Amino acid sequence: MNSLISIILIAVIIWGYLSFKKNKELKEKENLLKKLEKRREEREKKKQKEKEFEANRTKLTYNQGYNIDSIVKAEVVTDTKVAGVSHNSISGKPRQQILRTLNSREILDLIPEPDNPHDPNAIMVTNKDGFDVGYLPKSIAKEISPKTNDFDFFAIVNSVTGWDMPTKGLNIKVLRLPK
Repeated sequence: MNSLISIILIAVIIWGYLSFKKNKELKEKENLLKKLEKRREEREKKKQKEKEFEANRTKLTYNQGYNIDSIVKAEVVTDTKVAGVSHNSISGKPRQQILRTLNSREILDLIPEPDNPHDPNAIMVTNKDGFDVGYLPKSIAKEISPKTNDFDFFAIVNSVTGWDMPTKGLNIKVLRLPK
């Protein structure tokens, strides 16, 4: 009788251990699937951002048809530093790499981003190749954003700073033309 009870007890212990192990494996698989799903969603969001960026870029093409005469007539709004230059661009390319390719007096596009989740007044700064190099500071974007229906805004590179430093900066002149 004792041997039968011992066998049943051992069987229950083994069954419990196997159930625990199976549950643990299932939870690990569930966690892995959740991680994979999250990565897929992040990739989809990135693709969507890139599509939106392309759509905005095609609306506002480099130099927006500006010629020397229109640039001379442009009104200077302000001189400022570009924010976010130490982050990666939407394309994933480091903005620091893009800054190294900019020339003094190069024209940059200013692209409003009303759907930006962090700031509906956000204005992206892009180079002639369409790569974003950063954003206008919030205080300036807040002033300019409501006026984008009345004026065409663009920027000119004043200087790339910090050539002797690991992180470079970008100083621009923001200009506007009546539409």
